[in-house]
Amino acid sequence: MKEIFALIIAIESYIDSSIKSVAYAENDARKFAEALQLHGLDSSNTFLLLSHNATKTRIESRLRSVLNSATKNDQIIIYYAGHGFAENDHNYLTCADTVRGDLIKTSISIQTILKQIKMSHCNQVTLFLDSCHSGFEIDESMRGILTDITDEEFKAFFKDSKYHIAFASCQIDQYSYSSKVLKHGIWSYHIIEALKGNSLDALERKRFITSDSLQTYLSREVPRTIRKTYVGKYTQTPVVFGNISKGFIIADLKELLYRKKAKIHPKLAQLKKVSFSGEDYGSIKTLSGFKKHHRLPAAIYSASESFILRISQEEVKEYSDNLFKSLKKAFGYKRRDISLDDDSEAISILTKDFTVNIWIKINPDDYSEYILNTEVTEIQNPESIDSTEFNEVFSDTFNSLTFQFDKTFNIKQLIDAIEEIDDDTISVDYPGDLSSCSITISGIENSIHITSDDFSIKSDYCTEPKKLIGSFNNAQLFLVNTHEIKMLPFQT
Repeated sequence: MKEIFALIIAIESYIDSSIKSVAYAENDARKFAEALQLHGLDSSNTFLLLSHNATKTRIESRLRSVLNSATKNDQIIIYYAGHGFAENDHNYLTCADTVRGDLIKTSISIQTILKQIKMSHCNQVTLFLDSCHSGFEIDESMRGILTDITDEEFKAFFKDSKYHIAFASCQIDQYSYSSKVLKHGIWSYHIIEALKGNSLDALERKRFITSDSLQTYLSREVPRTIRKTYVGKYTQTPVVFGNISKGFIIADLKELLYRKKAKIHPKLAQLKKVSFSGEDYGSIKTLSGFKKHHRLPAAIYSASESFILRISQEEVKEYSDNLFKSLKKAFGYKRRDISLDDDSEAISILTKDFTVNIWIKINPDDYSEYILNTEVTEIQNPESIDSTEFNEVFSDTFNSLTFQFDKTFNIKQLIDAIEEIDDDTISVDYPGDLSSCSITISGIENSIHITSDDFSIKSDYCTEPKKLIGSFNNAQLFLVNTHEIKMLPFQT
């Protein structure tokens, strides 16, 4: 029987205090190990070395143990989070006891690691290297010692290797960034999400994580998260080494996805793809920052938008703080379960179950008014959205629920299907370009709007989330069960 062996190393803090720490490295390692356990990794085959325990001696010893224990048909996974550097075209990984003044002798050569892998009996070895290549705070005198980590050793080793592959978090001249919101290295976070079955875009044939599908996913999602996390020119490009043309399978998620699906009611499962939104209107003149000498905006442009952001800071902060406290109390969140991220344009409340985004803007239909927007998105736990606590906190916040389609939806086909129905309880309206349609169903109070990208339930006033969810479910039941309209993309 095939077994998985894992050596997981994370050095968040170094014994030499002059070496900069690596934010969230230990959390990355623990969550990575937990994700592998979902795929059959046994604790007896797991070697987890964190911070001061990850000395050079221990790393080398555990590496030998893993490589000697695995047979030809087993799988070895090596994960490293910490600082890396290169000297004379040789790559090195730092250890807990690496000394800044004696880097080479107190670090581990990647070339040595690769040679040991090549000598092992195991044919399937995957390396994940989340290294801050420029992670040392160095002065000008050290720039001749610490150069960018190089690719040559990887290319030479992996180009002819059929079953060995290495993923690296960034190119040689880049940083590997972390996120205080995610509490992870961004690259590691997306790998963990893929292994947990939370990122279906990382899969091939809807069940396999392959070397190609994972790299494609990382190449898309890591830069996207970087843009959402940092303002300015921040670049991180994941790279892969090895022969990926033959579909090297890293993990098969068939059983994991089956178990996940079995735990969630079909209607609740759909809630992972919805977002809630609501708007609160008010007079700009009533904002605390509006002074007598101020003038109301005459149009919407960058200066007027900045003006509204500036004069509304007190109201937005008070609203977000109160919402933060309400969520924390209602769900019993601890500090690690909820955080508030405040940037210049929006405020995000990040919980372990979902994310709340809050921002203010000028009403495009009346420049004398502002709109305070509240949105719930990135739903990780659909049960929380269906809970009494969620409905109590957001009892009068939302007037819209939107379900995002996985692929482009055929509006024409839906319109034709509805128009064939001989039933006065349903009608459809649409523009000449057929870019969308609005459906009215007798007995469903809220309006239904469908585009090629999403399905929305909208109310004329703010209402409880459960009522929007009820309309969403009732619309599905009516269209699918009553009239057998099978092409709906949200059908389970």
